[in-house]
Amino acid sequence: MLKLKTKDKEFCKRLLTDLVNIRSVSGEEKEIIEYLEKFFSRLGFKPRRIPRGARRSNLVISIGKGEPILCINAHADTVPPNGKSQAKASLRKGKLYGLGSADDKGPLVAAICAFKNLACSAKKNLSLKGRIDLFVSIGEERAGEGTEIGIKNGYKCKAVVVGEPTGLNVIRAHSGVYFLDITTCGKAAHGSRPWLGKNAILEMIDLVNEIKNVVRKRKKSHLVGEPSLNLGTIQAGDIPNRVPDKCCAKIDMRLMPGEDMASFRKAIDRIFKKKRWRSASYTVMQDREPLGTDKNDVLVKAMSQAACDVMGRFPECLGNRGWTDAGNFDCFLNVPAIVFGPGEMGLAHSQNEHIKLEEVYCAAKIYEQFIRFYS
Repeated sequence: MLKLKTKDKEFCKRLLTDLVNIRSVSGEEKEIIEYLEKFFSRLGFKPRRIPRGARRSNLVISIGKGEPILCINAHADTVPPNGKSQAKASLRKGKLYGLGSADDKGPLVAAICAFKNLACSAKKNLSLKGRIDLFVSIGEERAGEGTEIGIKNGYKCKAVVVGEPTGLNVIRAHSGVYFLDITTCGKAAHGSRPWLGKNAILEMIDLVNEIKNVVRKRKKSHLVGEPSLNLGTIQAGDIPNRVPDKCCAKIDMRLMPGEDMASFRKAIDRIFKKKRWRSASYTVMQDREPLGTDKNDVLVKAMSQAACDVMGRFPECLGNRGWTDAGNFDCFLNVPAIVFGPGEMGLAHSQNEHIKLEEVYCAAKIYEQFIRFYS
């Protein structure tokens, strides 16, 4: 078993504390990116920005030269504060609490520590076949807009590990997402004579059920499960004794690895072209491809072996119903991608978000060992 040095553990703890203390809600990442840019520069790296608009940027640091062979990605943004989960770090019993501690600053710090150690080794005797990138992205909590714009602006790699809280297990498959904002129209009438009107809420329920019937017939996954639909929000009506003439709803659909998303989109569009639903309308809020990397891919095997070397056991190789930036790399670059990192996804976005520091230390060593294997 391999362990992180004491000085590296202190490095991780201090950096994670600093990053959690920086508010970086998605869309407000300017301060944390500037902090990291200066931080990497002090370590001897030459960080470069990939802009996302006038005031927002992804950040990339590299080891080695030549075409990118491997990318380690983690995001710097968080969801908005929730209850006790604020941008204020606190340490209790070996756990660091605070907004973003697990999602995604713990994995990010582990990756930074690995890069720092590898850069020192590269100056001595570590030989790399090509370039290894650390891609610090923004906007992940906004459907991965940071990695998408980075790739569309020309960023390329041949394989990627996305750092997210996976409990130090390897995620090689996860669902895709398709969110719709739907409006149904009806006809107002007095609540005592509802047959004289057309209830837009009941129309919405019927429409969502029809969409749900299409979703449940789509591809299933032994790793991730069955496709699903969640009616997340619904707004309509003003008083109980009036038939509502308009209803707005938002739905969340999860599609499985191997799904033909183009075919699925056409199936949804066909529903709205039916005569009954011509007065209804929809806009696509999110449209992200699922992830599916072969279990025998060298990326999966290298990460599994690296984790075993550090932990003394092989990690589980799993699927996940949530979506990550790995889907963007898989979709837009068609490269193998996996998800791996410290922390529990069940604590992400919660009122009690925290991460075990020992997991961060362990992940840092695993990332380092993995890069040595893979490169």
